[in-house]
Amino acid sequence: MLIHRFNPTDHFRTMDMLFDAIMPPGRRATHFVRKPARVSLDDGEQAFTLRAELPGLRPDQLELSVGEDWIEFGAKRETTIPEGYTPLRRERGGYEFDRRVNLPKRVDADNVTAQLRDGVLTVTLPKHASVQPRQITVQAA
Repeated sequence: MLIHRFNPTDHFRTMDMLFDAIMPPGRRATHFVRKPARVSLDDGEQAFTLRAELPGLRPDQLELSVGEDWIEFGAKRETTIPEGYTPLRRERGGYEFDRRVNLPKRVDADNVTAQLRDGVLTVTLPKHASVQPRQITVQAA
């Protein structure tokens, strides 16, 4: 048993001590929250490439929307137990999420492509023609 000096102004430590008195730390269930979609956005010359880790999802479970300067995607995964089976342990549960990523420049929403392969969603977002660099020819005076 550890002895801690009581400080009446440390409210978080007081709550921890109360919870420890009710239920010892070894018996408490630990819960953690993990973002279901880890996202990376790369800026190429002609397009942005968004990659999101979405393990265990099928393409029909995904919803994808694109605007001029944003992309939004979401999914809902439900776990079902086959009839006649009793789960002994379940570490993978269902979840639902929505993510919106603001893009630094306008994109051509009509030419966006998306592919889900091996649990990684890859979305190619071509840049709008107005934000593409142009070559200017210089004429002699």
